[in-house]
Amino acid sequence: MSLSTSTLNSLNTGTATAKSAVDGATTAKEASERFLKLLVTQLQNQDPLNPVDNAQMTSQMAQISTVSGIEKLNTTVEGLNTQFVQMQAMQGAALVGKDVLLKGDKLSMVDNQPTGTFDLDSAATQVKVEVLTPAGVAVDTISMGPRIAGR
Repeated sequence: MSLSTSTLNSLNTGTATAKSAVDGATTAKEASERFLKLLVTQLQNQDPLNPVDNAQMTSQMAQISTVSGIEKLNTTVEGLNTQFVQMQAMQGAALVGKDVLLKGDKLSMVDNQPTGTFDLDSAATQVKVEVLTPAGVAVDTISMGPRIAGR
């Protein structure tokens, strides 16, 4: 006998439907308690000539254990995410009032003075930087001569 909503509804006519009981589970403990109540009800109302298969019961108990483990994992991941967000905020606050470099393909102009860096994977005999408009039209080319690898 499998633990289905229709079976539980027919067994539990005096209480709320099994679907609403299962849908309302908010914690692993509540879900586990509801599962055990439903399992006891199922065992009390089973057909003596066709008892619940041990493999099915073991499978159902393993499933609730898995759900409980997943809920604990979700709680842990949520905690890590909260800590990560807080750490990012603190790191960002430490940069207030300082010049920072961001990776990207755009350059901001302040008082007609661009500031930026670039990385070379290997040494180059001739480096040229093209300044483009947002439409991609070259407005200036800066010849920087030979450069070594790095920033």
